[in-house]
Amino acid sequence: MSSNFSPEAQCKLAIIEENSTLNKDQYKVLKQYSGTSELRVNIKYIPEYNVRNNMSIILISNEEIPMYVEASELPTDERNNQFFMYRCTKVANNIDPMFEIKLKERLGHYVRTELKRVFEATDYTQGRYGIRVPITQEERDIFRENRTRLEELSEELLAAIENELTDREPTHNHYQNMLLSGFVATGFAKQIVGQDALSVLKHLAKKGVLGEAKRGTYGNKAYRGRFFKNIPDEIKQKLNFNN
Repeated sequence: MSSNFSPEAQCKLAIIEENSTLNKDQYKVLKQYSGTSELRVNIKYIPEYNVRNNMSIILISNEEIPMYVEASELPTDERNNQFFMYRCTKVANNIDPMFEIKLKERLGHYVRTELKRVFEATDYTQGRYGIRVPITQEERDIFRENRTRLEELSEELLAAIENELTDREPTHNHYQNMLLSGFVATGFAKQIVGQDALSVLKHLAKKGVLGEAKRGTYGNKAYRGRFFKNIPDEIKQKLNFNN
């Protein structure tokens, strides 16, 4: 779901089993697929076209953190929640080899009967995504775990900044002068924490360590990033300016 092609956009139901993609790109795609009225279908050798979004998505995983989510976007209202998350109980007895077939038959009957009646009686004006979606404890846990991950990445970035300011032969030489003046370039952050750079910088800004997103000019070239606001003590003593 994160490639340039999107044949799955034609589907009514997409099942992602043992999700192995834990990144922001997939998160954005899942949000798009659950929140737009039309989807763009891109299939190799066929002209792109739009279809009505009729897709439902089920993501199944044995991992404690089955998918990446943006920690700051934890839903607070059932009327504006895109994800229903639930932890299934462990199967106590031996697994029935016919379980998959039986499950499909049972689901088929459920969809054609009970769920059909629920669907026809539902008022789809009560939520942004059609229906109210309960915010489960599992969902809160996953968003909280991603917040913990942001904390870890933030500490990693601050440690890299300290090392860069200490090292006489810095790894990222052209960024050192920026750091010495109290400016953390987005490009530097990306080299340290990868695609989570913007989220980490935003997280540090929310904590008051960094200020608003701005441009800094160094060597006649403009860079995006943020200036320090409240500088950690271990970094402050290495900077050549007063804040």
